Amino acid sequence: MTPPNWTLREVDEAAVVRLAQLVSLKIAEGDMIALHGDLGAGKSTFARALVRALAGNAGAEVPSPTFSIVQTYDTPRLNAAHLDLYRLNSEDELRELGIDEMLAAGAIIVEWPERAPSLTSNNRLDIFLTETTSDARRDLAIKARGTWTVRLARLQEIGVFLDRNPAWAGASIGYLQGDASSRAYARLEDGSRRAILMDAPRTPDGPPIRNGLPYSRIAHLAEDVRPFVAIAHSLKAASLSTPEIYCTDLDRGLLLLEDFGDRVFGRELDSGANQHELWKHGVETLLALRTVPVPQRLALPDGTSYQIPKLGREGLSIEVELLLDWYWPAVKSAAIPGAARAEFNAIWLAIFDKLLKLPTGWQLRDYHSPNLILLPDRQGAGKTGIIDFQDALQGPAAYDLVSLLQDARVTVPADIEAALLTHYVQNATASDRAFNHGEFSFAYAALGAQRNTKILGIFARLAKRDGKPGYLRHIPRLWDYMDRCLAHPELASLRAWFLKHFPSDARGLHSADNPAPEISKTTITTAMVLAAGLGNRMRPLTDSIPKPLVPLAGKPMIDHALDRLLDAGITRAVINVHYLADQIERHVAPRGSPKIIISNERGLLLETGGGVVKALPLLGQSPFVIHNSDTVWIENGASNIARLIAGWHAGTMDSFLLLAPR
Repeated sequence: MTPPNWTLREVDEAAVVRLAQLVSLKIAEGDMIALHGDLGAGKSTFARALVRALAGNAGAEVPSPTFSIVQTYDTPRLNAAHLDLYRLNSEDELRELGIDEMLAAGAIIVEWPERAPSLTSNNRLDIFLTETTSDARRDLAIKARGTWTVRLARLQEIGVFLDRNPAWAGASIGYLQGDASSRAYARLEDGSRRAILMDAPRTPDGPPIRNGLPYSRIAHLAEDVRPFVAIAHSLKAASLSTPEIYCTDLDRGLLLLEDFGDRVFGRELDSGANQHELWKHGVETLLALRTVPVPQRLALPDGTSYQIPKLGREGLSIEVELLLDWYWPAVKSAAIPGAARAEFNAIWLAIFDKLLKLPTGWQLRDYHSPNLILLPDRQGAGKTGIIDFQDALQGPAAYDLVSLLQDARVTVPADIEAALLTHYVQNATASDRAFNHGEFSFAYAALGAQRNTKILGIFARLAKRDGKPGYLRHIPRLWDYMDRCLAHPELASLRAWFLKHFPSDARGLHSADNPAPEISKTTITTAMVLAAGLGNRMRPLTDSIPKPLVPLAGKPMIDHALDRLLDAGITRAVINVHYLADQIERHVAPRGSPKIIISNERGLLLETGGGVVKALPLLGQSPFVIHNSDTVWIENGASNIARLIAGWHAGTMDSFLLLAPR
């Protein structure tokens, strides 16, 4: 056996669980976690801990798959399959269970992998658990293949970092959803104590794109954790709420931070908070921030220092050009003509020249709802917890205000924006004799237009290059904000350019008859078939058989629905059952395709909405088709369900309805 990448000696059960929690931070679709060891070595302990970590529930029931061979889980992170091959008679059984499909759609955790030598993955982690002289301790040897080599090396660095903090030795480790950056986060919990692990290895420079510099240098994006640490200390000293930093490894990009909790502005709004009052807390914090001078140098724990960069023409320009490089070709299916690009750049350069003559202060740059946390127990400006500021610049203060009041991810109605903008201006005027309302108004509109232009490009890039189409749902909001900004009279030339090239009917909002370009397309392969009804309107036919099994044109109605879905490319169908459920299950069981999954409503009929909600863990996180089992129509040419799917665009729709004339 080749030497392991990582060896742990004489570890107890808690350490095995902790390792599983660490693995949960880096696991990805297509991974195989292979667990080797004798009976009682701790394979099941590791597997259960990993599944619970993925589920985000330390008490989740994780039954042994000893007799069933496989147990599947649809977790918030990914689909996971737990296999116990101890009783496997033949590898053919694995093919019958659809293991290849499970591996393609998620990750598999395999006990006794040596019983199926052909079962493997390019990205594989092998963990060998060996008993020691102590019944309660094990030796662990971990080997990585493929991309797990890099991921495991990072987990080793995290493990060493956490071991340097014995106060958190007994804490559980749970994955936290990150943002659009390369940073990753985890929450440490030990009783009532909590902390946040920031995992932010130094970002290597990308290719040079202008004047020999990469994008990150031109746009002044933080490449390691040093700016975060330096700025956090400086803002905290000014009585603003940035996380306390418990421990740092500046070279490896690891921080242990104060946990501000889960009262993120966006989540608070979803829970019914008053948006005006909530956003006003954010405005009060910015009013306090404008009184804080930007230091010449910010000290770091290792004795070095950091200097806040100044906003410049190059950085502003490279950001707005994201719209030309990503959004334009996505919407228009062609590169931007040279003349249109030249006109765009010339208009913006004139705006930037005026902006760069204005007074400067702190410009945090990412001051919006995902990065702001309500801290109700604190006072004044401290009520707003700020967690993202490592890219801060010295620039006009209007940038952060427009970032908040034109939040890219949460709609801020125009009346709330106007009221809070007025509140800011009145307070700034009263406290600062040098405050110029006219200059600030221009800066607010110009920087808002610049930011929205940049984000349109970024969200297009995230969808096209990074496979994250969910960001496209924010596009209509950004255009609404853009129109608000472009109404400023000093942006008339910019407004004319956008009206010429992106009129309101050519901004990426597409209909089923005019499909969007590739950027907005989503392949839908899952359907929900509603089959739980009582069939009262079809009695006496339904006295002894459920309505979905009533024959029509030679076959049960549910087969018409499933066949139509199959013709449209649906590969998985979740069917809810209640009335005479056994009959439906027996009927669909022999079908090979689409794959049938039963959502059991025998105990309580939940109606349409409730049935869908109950089935969501089975349906997964991607878009899906909903089809009534008793809805049948005559096709006239191509599949109508296929047309429905082709017309769906995740970036602009919450739902999409197919209607058939009677």
